[in-house]
Amino acid sequence: MAETEHLPTASELLAVSPSALSRSIKLIEDDIGEPLFEREGRALRLNEAGQAFLAAVREAMRRVHDGIGEIDESRFAGPVRIGAAGLMNAAHIPDLVARLQTRHGALLPTIINTSVDAETSSLLTGRIDVSFSSWGQRHEATELVHLGEASNGVWCGPGHPLHGQEGTAVESMLAHVFAAPLPDDYGTTREGWPPALQREIAAHVQTMHMGLELCARGKFLAVLPDVVAQRRGELWRLDFEELPATPLFARKRVQVGPPGKAELCIDAMRELVASDRAEA
Repeated sequence: MAETEHLPTASELLAVSPSALSRSIKLIEDDIGEPLFEREGRALRLNEAGQAFLAAVREAMRRVHDGIGEIDESRFAGPVRIGAAGLMNAAHIPDLVARLQTRHGALLPTIINTSVDAETSSLLTGRIDVSFSSWGQRHEATELVHLGEASNGVWCGPGHPLHGQEGTAVESMLAHVFAAPLPDDYGTTREGWPPALQREIAAHVQTMHMGLELCARGKFLAVLPDVVAQRRGELWRLDFEELPATPLFARKRVQVGPPGKAELCIDAMRELVASDRAEA
């Protein structure tokens, strides 16, 4: 309930009736001796006491989880829940899974698509053990690890008029249409395109995979991470070096026991990112 702050949603996730969940919350509040939520219809907003109690519960859950891993001799076996998004999903997660299978065959990776809004909550509640992304959020109960960067370029596919051309001028690029990510609330597409350069976007895409596919068909230019585009041997990189690199991060809960599955995944991912950077 503290995670959703919405009674119907929480009751559905917990597979209990709203009335039963409401009674349980009331019993907890009675036991503690003060309310944990501000009630607004069916919405329950955590008050200051509720936020403090939630932090304590998360810390207790984390310590139990890490404690089990510390006494379990098979802590490098069984499920490991890996959250991933964007570039990490497209470029590195498949290689990570392959590397883990080769080195630690008793592990069972479970890949979970995550978002900037859900990442912290998912880590602190144990829904995921480690997360890989490019947004680098910080939280006092999690550890953020900078893994490196990935360069980006403007790419086109076979059949595009610029495919195979050396030394393409910026004016020539701007004469063609782009496929680009959906803009944010400020109208920015967040793939690093310089705002001062006006281009025509003829297709918006929600995922990098779709942008890659549109580019490969020869109708659109697209800003893509080089590590992703290079794996499609038919794509052509234009001479445009004004794009910032994409930072790559791992996040995990602050560890209280010995290194476990999350650390194993982070070490393997760090090797993969370093290898890609060396080959670029």
